[in-house]
Amino acid sequence: MMKTSKYVGMIAEVHGFTIDKGIKIPRKRNGNTSRWADVCDLMEINDSVLVATVNNRICLATRINERGYHAGYKAVTRKEGDKFRVWKIEEES
Repeated sequence: MMKTSKYVGMIAEVHGFTIDKGIKIPRKRNGNTSRWADVCDLMEINDSVLVATVNNRICLATRINERGYHAGYKAVTRKEGDKFRVWKIEEES
C-alpha cells in the first residue's frame, strides 16, 4: 500500500512499520533548560530580561549564547541593584 501526499501522514507500510512524512521533531524538554530556551526564543534582538539570581543570569545568558553562536547574536549581562539584566544583542562582526 503506497500513499503520497504533501500533507503530514502515512506514506507507506512495510513489514508492519509505518513510514510517516512531515512529522516535526519536538524539542527536547528537561524542565529548567526548556524554560530558558522558551525565553530565549521569544526574545528579539535588543530585548532584555531582569532575573533575580546569579544562577538565572548564567542559565539565560548561556542559552542565548548557545543558540546565537551560529545565528549572529549573543548575551550581555549587567547587575541592577540586587538583580541582573540579560540582553540578547547582535553579534559584532
